[in-house]
Amino acid sequence: DSSNMWRTAHEWYENIQKWLNDSWETLDANYADKFVEDAVRTLTHCCRFFKEKNHKDVLAIADKVKHEVEDFKPKVPLMVALRKDGMKQRHWDQIFDKTGIRVEWEDEGFNFQKVLDLNLMKYVEECVEIGERAGKEFHIETMMEGMKKQWEVIDFTLMAVSYTHLTLPTIYSVQISVVAVSLKKK
Repeated sequence: DSSNMWRTAHEWYENIQKWLNDSWETLDANYADKFVEDAVRTLTHCCRFFKEKNHKDVLAIADKVKHEVEDFKPKVPLMVALRKDGMKQRHWDQIFDKTGIRVEWEDEGFNFQKVLDLNLMKYVEECVEIGERAGKEFHIETMMEGMKKQWEVIDFTLMAVSYTHLTLPTIYSVQISVVAVSLKKK
């Protein structure tokens, strides 16, 4: 358990600096979310273990790191929301409309620390809602692009065929099972 605590503490101190200070484009919010969840679980287990073994010095370190991770944990949903695939200028404009805070996310040097400095934690619910919508829109756009690519390779030729005053399209270059239907005039 000691090795888990030291590894988690080491990774925490490396990650928190990256998450706060590295460029916005490189911020992996999904990794941060998973890491924070795993770290809280690991450190809770370590604290329990060190308390049972009466290792007070190591317990104090594990407890300190655990509290730091837990203090950061409420910020993660904001990070995840604002780093959703599909966040476009229109979504940042919606954040401005809801919060009155202009986020210059494309500026050089923009990072998560600047998000926190802008006090967007006050508006975490609004940001999460906008981020979720951006993610859903991105998912739909991605699916539509995939469908478009699939359909680009299919050739349709429509040819009018008259059958008892009814015009039917005929499709070529696509294998389709055809069922004959008898149409009767009333």
